Amino acid sequence: MLKDYDILVFRDDKMAGLDFSMLNEIVEAMRRLDRYAAFPVHPRNVIGELMESMQQPRYRMLRHRMAKYVAEELEHAKAEVQVHFGCNVSVRDIHHPDTRPAGDLWMKHIARCGIQDQISFHFVAQHYPKILPIPQEFGFRRSLAPVPQWV
Repeated sequence: MLKDYDILVFRDDKMAGLDFSMLNEIVEAMRRLDRYAAFPVHPRNVIGELMESMQQPRYRMLRHRMAKYVAEELEHAKAEVQVHFGCNVSVRDIHHPDTRPAGDLWMKHIARCGIQDQISFHFVAQHYPKILPIPQEFGFRRSLAPVPQWV
């Protein structure tokens, strides 16, 4: 059971690996700054991600559903935020009070949006913003977007 652990590290199966040398620094920053999760910074915003996804065969069948979901969410959320997160890798503090509610909300959003989790997480992150931005290098993919400094 996950409750027996403190930290959960997720890596998308398309990723080559993780740079575990960064993990201790990430976890320390999460604790110091009271963050429930750490996700890599992604260069596109949610509209760019939606447009890119519509061109990919794996998401093409869901394009109308994704577009409807984004339109509905933009009625009360922002398209542009300081950081748009990628979902190819994440670190989560299992015991932080925001972890479970953020995960539950994300599952509800995925049910509405479809499998493109990066689009739905954009809106979830606006409800649960205690997220540490980390470089894509943690997941062995070169960062294409600047990562805000940890304070």
